[in-house]
Amino acid sequence: MKDLLKVETLAPEIVALAGTSPTISPTLTLMVTPTTVKPGDTVILSGRLGIGREYGDINGDGKINLKDYYTVALAYGSSPGDPRWNPDADINGDGVINLKDIYTVALRYGQTAEIKPIEIYSSSDGVNWSKIATVTTSDEARYSFNYPVPSGTPTPSIIYFKAYFPGGFY
Repeated sequence: MKDLLKVETLAPEIVALAGTSPTISPTLTLMVTPTTVKPGDTVILSGRLGIGREYGDINGDGKINLKDYYTVALAYGSSPGDPRWNPDADINGDGVINLKDIYTVALRYGQTAEIKPIEIYSSSDGVNWSKIATVTTSDEARYSFNYPVPSGTPTPSIIYFKAYFPGGFY
């Protein structure tokens, strides 16, 4: 066990640029596999940049598009107990699918989490960070990066990773 490294992720960060007017505050996830490695192994860092249902991305695919609008439209006029009721389409949580929910989708229609830069950082102490890569989200708002653990990394120890979305808002 003394020759193994533990690999952990810390909460991703989303930072708004000074003076920006946010339209959507995104979500960012980061996962690492495997979580125990040896020097010289490779870990896979992957995650997703999301928009959030509260902004109109009903199905969570990183896009506000016709699929989201269609979901709300199918449930339009319904409330709990109605056969057409879809709680995901009740964006504002008022218990009825109405124009407020359709307006939320329409207001941000066309927004996407695709082709956005994600910066990945590593640290051996969780305090001092080094940028190891900038990756771009795919057409599904996902990203992935293979990190080769340096062969001279001391063991046992922990390597921390975090992701950062420098745009802050879209």
